[in-house]
Amino acid sequence: MENRPAPRDPEGCLTVAIRVPVRIVVLVLVVPVRMVWDVIALGAKALRRVVLVPLWRGLVVIPSEWTYRHVLTPLVRATAVLARAVGAAVCAVGRGVAWAWVNLVVAPAAWAAVHLVAVPVAWVWVHLIVRPAAWVWVQLIARPVAWVAVNLVAVPVAWVWVNLIVRPVVWVAVNLVAVPVAWVAVHLVAAPLVWLWRQVLRPFGRALGRGGRLARAGVGWVLKAFFVRAPALLWRRVLAPLLRYGLVVPAALLHRWVLAPVGRGIASAAALAAAGCAALVRGLAALAVLLLVVPAVWVLRRVLAPIGRALVVVVVVVLREVQHAVQHAWRIAGFLTRAVGRALARIARTLIVRPLRWAYTRVLTPAGHWVRDAVLRPAGRAAREAGRAVRQALATARESVRTARQEAWRALVGGPPRERAGHRARTLGSTTTASGAVPAPEISLRKPRG
Repeated sequence: MENRPAPRDPEGCLTVAIRVPVRIVVLVLVVPVRMVWDVIALGAKALRRVVLVPLWRGLVVIPSEWTYRHVLTPLVRATAVLARAVGAAVCAVGRGVAWAWVNLVVAPAAWAAVHLVAVPVAWVWVHLIVRPAAWVWVQLIARPVAWVAVNLVAVPVAWVWVNLIVRPVVWVAVNLVAVPVAWVAVHLVAAPLVWLWRQVLRPFGRALGRGGRLARAGVGWVLKAFFVRAPALLWRRVLAPLLRYGLVVPAALLHRWVLAPVGRGIASAAALAAAGCAALVRGLAALAVLLLVVPAVWVLRRVLAPIGRALVVVVVVVLREVQHAVQHAWRIAGFLTRAVGRALARIARTLIVRPLRWAYTRVLTPAGHWVRDAVLRPAGRAAREAGRAVRQALATARESVRTARQEAWRALVGGPPRERAGHRARTLGSTTTASGAVPAPEISLRKPRG
């Protein structure tokens, strides 16, 4: 099946009538804006490519890279190396100082303090002070004092206390006090008390209990008669009828026949007033609805809503057409701008580039070649020949000066003539130059054909 475009919604006459004028107006307005925009965009791209990017690279990127590579990186590396070296040196010095302090100061001082001071002082304290003092205290003070205290003080005091005080006091207390007191208590106190309890107090208590019960019953009956039955009878026969027929019944009658009808009448009047007010409010509300709301609703439904929908439709159609027209005009303006740019580029190529290329190819290049072949190359050869002649003249002058200097030296000092270094020749089969060697004739390795 072929891919068919989706069916479009049917367009009304308003859309068709608005579309063409809107597109013409928008095209007339958008084409200059699009051309200006394209020119500005092209200028911005050229400015960015030609000026901003090289300027950014030349002022920021390249100096930053050069500074990072040639300044910061070596500086950081040197600082790191220096820091590592300083740290290693400090650690080594610290380890050395710590080792020296521990092994040369602390350890000897501790050993000397322990073995030369503490141990002798402890031995002297224990053997010369503590042990003699303890022996003296035990043998000369504690044991004699304890023997004296036990045998001369404690034993006599204990014997005197037991035999002269405790035993006589106990005998006197037992025989002269406890036995008579016990006999008196048993025969003169306990026996009469027992007889008094059995023969007098217990019968009297029982009689008193019976009399108390009878008295309590009589007193209870009297109290009940005076404080319970009399008030109850008074309330039942006097106060209750008086309150009932003097206060309650008249109040009930007043409420039933006076207050209740008056309250019901007031309530009925209030209800009628409330109903009248409600009916009045409902009437006013119905009148307001009839005079205001119904016409307003009719105007809203019949007039404003259709006008609003029509305006919304018109605005939506106009905006949609304006959007479509702007899109089409922007594309058409892009095509026009591209065509104008191509035309300007072709005109510039025809009027500027091609004449310049023709002048460079047909005029400047042959003229340059002629200048190179007819002027620059002969001048270069003449300059090289002149330089060569000058170098040769200078070499000859140097050789003449050297020879004159050697002859003058030989005339002043004497000696065999010295051969010049420039005429030395190499020996056959050797790369060294032999002093006084004569240049050998050239020998051909090929045999002549006979």
